[in-house]
Amino acid sequence: MRNEISERISPAMIKYLLGKELRERLKKAEDDYIHAVEIEDEEYIKNHKFNSKIMIAEGLGKECHLSSTTLLSYESYAGAIEKVREKNEKLAQQVLAGDTSMTYRDLMNVLDAL
Repeated sequence: MRNEISERISPAMIKYLLGKELRERLKKAEDDYIHAVEIEDEEYIKNHKFNSKIMIAEGLGKECHLSSTTLLSYESYAGAIEKVREKNEKLAQQVLAGDTSMTYRDLMNVLDAL
């Protein structure tokens, strides 16, 4: 089943989805920590210090058997895709479908041109 799914999803979509997941986990960790500081929840702050980006990436990396460095690059890629999507939905869809191959650098160059 897993191989069937991975055959149907483009490598760009996999990178995007994993990067998006990391972005969401980073945002949640930040929100949780800020909330604990706002309500002065010393117990939470003491026991759940704000996790670094690398620590959160390492946790996700263990789940999907990838390095934190790889996931951090996917997180940047997902952000670039989102920015492209805001300016050119069709191009973002083509990249994610695997119809157009673009690296992070390519996406940033496109953003500069848009």
